Amino acid sequence: MPNLNASVELSITFSGVYTPRFTRNRIPPNPLAGEIVGDEDYYFLGRMPEARFHNGELAARYNRYFGKADIAMYFYRGFYKNPVALDMVASVAYYPRLHVYGASVRLPLMGGIARLESGFYDSRKDTSGDGRF
Repeated sequence: MPNLNASVELSITFSGVYTPRFTRNRIPPNPLAGEIVGDEDYYFLGRMPEARFHNGELAARYNRYFGKADIAMYFYRGFYKNPVALDMVASVAYYPRLHVYGASVRLPLMGGIARLESGFYDSRKDTSGDGRF
């Protein structure tokens, strides 16, 4: 009689983080001169998003093993970390809303590890991708 006992190992992980307030990139200072790295003409702060619950940042990761392959999917909902858009009426830069989607595969290959990763930036202010500001 054949052995009908089989074991299946299923490893699934879901992680999520919510940050209630948007955090912009910080420009590092020049430790030798005690000033901002780069020309100050290019350093500016944009208009920050309002400190509201819906303006927080959300990141999530789901991964699962299929045999020896680790498959993962990622999501981020927040804002660009640098002020990359310009409000033409108020003449001020701001941090536009951003969604990021990603996926990755990691598996052993020829005595090493192979990894393939891809992501998509989805600017919610310019979904068609043809806006200049």
